[in-house]
Amino acid sequence: MAQSRFGRRKYSHSAAPKTPAAIRSAQSRAYQGLTTSFAQWWLVICLTLLSMLAMIDKNVIALMVLPIQQDLGISRTEIGLAIGAAFAIGNLGFGAAAGWMADRFNRRAVIAVAVIIWSAMAASCGLAVGFATLFVARIGVGVSESLIPPSAYSLIYDGVAEERRGRAFGLYAMSGLLGTGLAFLLGGVLMQLISNGLLADVPLLAARAPWSSALVLSGLLGLPLVLLLASFAEPARLGQGPARGTTYADVFRICRTERAIFLPLALFSITQAMLAQSLQTWTPAIVALRFQMSPAQIGPALGLLLMVIGPTGLSFAGFAMDRFERRQVPGAAAVAVLFAILLLAVVPFHPLARTPLQFWVLQGVILLAISTYLAVTATIVAQIAPSQSIGKLMALFLVGQGLLGAGLAPGLTGFVSDHLFAGAAMPLAVGMSVVHAVLALASLASAVVLFVRCRARRRYMTCDARPASRPILNVFTVLPDASEPLSSAISCPTPTRSTQSYFLKR
Repeated sequence: MAQSRFGRRKYSHSAAPKTPAAIRSAQSRAYQGLTTSFAQWWLVICLTLLSMLAMIDKNVIALMVLPIQQDLGISRTEIGLAIGAAFAIGNLGFGAAAGWMADRFNRRAVIAVAVIIWSAMAASCGLAVGFATLFVARIGVGVSESLIPPSAYSLIYDGVAEERRGRAFGLYAMSGLLGTGLAFLLGGVLMQLISNGLLADVPLLAARAPWSSALVLSGLLGLPLVLLLASFAEPARLGQGPARGTTYADVFRICRTERAIFLPLALFSITQAMLAQSLQTWTPAIVALRFQMSPAQIGPALGLLLMVIGPTGLSFAGFAMDRFERRQVPGAAAVAVLFAILLLAVVPFHPLARTPLQFWVLQGVILLAISTYLAVTATIVAQIAPSQSIGKLMALFLVGQGLLGAGLAPGLTGFVSDHLFAGAAMPLAVGMSVVHAVLALASLASAVVLFVRCRARRRYMTCDARPASRPILNVFTVLPDASEPLSSAISCPTPTRSTQSYFLKR
């Protein structure tokens, strides 16, 4: 017997871990989620719609980068900081609290409060008079929107049966692309209508610039959707109730125990988030500069691509993850590798396309893969973590994605364009190409490491027999012990004490 690093519970080195079949059987017996397939999918649809609303309010401002720069007199670096870093500050400040709230309180109530606050703050962005006021308003948007994902992921985990979770997380992840697509599509149309006199007789808005009025309207028009939260029940929590939920100290212990998987997963998700946020911020601007297109022309084209091709890629990713899992292959990690390869092959050439047709074709290929990191991260966390810690764990990942993705990436691309390639013929295009290529390469490397380690962990979890005299090896070690045949050492590794205690803890 030995002491577990995760907690006080003792375990025996000779005890065998639970197999995936045993874990699924126990989860089935304890399942307390929504009872019908329709109720489970309706919960996912409602959460997806609300997340789409958040994406609209967050990203519609990217369509208006050039007119905002001109009216407020700010640089590319400043607009990147206002759109990205300010939003990330809000997410960083409340990300941990959002995870704690998701694990402790009624999750529908948490999301309802978030919807009301972010709508008001998104409308405030349209009232900005300079860099400082725009920066503060974007902080408010980041604070309120940080409350949603941890509660949504927790609701999906507890409300959707295990055999549907891969597709459920994939559908929820579509909200990023669908919401951003609608932001560009409706934002472009709305700006055109406002320019043609739509609000000529509306007090307070008639005298404002089209981008300002569009931001105010897009924020306020989302408030009625909060009523969707009343259309489904709060599912019971699997495992321990919220009163005995894990603390962040427990969550950090889980992260240390599973660091062999969580470290490459964090690097993969953060680099992918940085790439996605930089593309969302600067794609409308690069199209306007390269091909002299107006926001009213860019918005519908970019929005339709996001809404059609993006969900197609996420649907494929969700089904692929479920199919890989049925074949005993780590599906989420395999999908991460496949889509990272696709991105690396395309993103360096995307901003340098010579014609609009070439640009939109490359944009479509990127959109097939750009948001799959959300489904990959949520699926792997749900597979490994206890249910009562999922909200906090997802909050940690989302804080990292928000801080470095939304926070650093847009400003980094603007800085590289302004300072490192200021003398180039196309400084923004070259800066985007270089930054995006580096991010895509880092995400592919981390995805490969993630796949190797997830596969090694699966081999351990499915191993039924383990000689008691075997020396202790790390579960993720691929090198065999010198005293044993290669096939024996690889097929049935023995975990470290900390890893084994985590597998046996519950």
